[in-house]
Amino acid sequence: MRDRETVRDVAVFVGGFLGMFLGGLLGFAVFTKIAFDNLRRGDDARADLGLGLWPFVGVVLGGLIGAAAGAILSGVLVAAFMSVFGGSPARSGRGPKNDGGPSI
Repeated sequence: MRDRETVRDVAVFVGGFLGMFLGGLLGFAVFTKIAFDNLRRGDDARADLGLGLWPFVGVVLGGLIGAAAGAILSGVLVAAFMSVFGGSPARSGRGPKNDGGPSI
């Protein structure tokens, strides 16, 4: 495996993990706010026993969306950065030197 692919894979992993974490936090915050607003209003029809499930659903949905978005965004950013600033390994002088003799 080339170093460029390894860097891209690590960036996609880290981006997906951070996106999942931040998306889960944001989903929990949004759905908890909705649940507390329903309880604060005293609307008995909307405040039922299953209301505690919505923050969990927010964490799961936010984590899924955040992981996908973070992985895609970090992968694209690293690929663009590598294509602009990375150069080709063949042009950088790395690799075996061919002195013109027969290869064994």
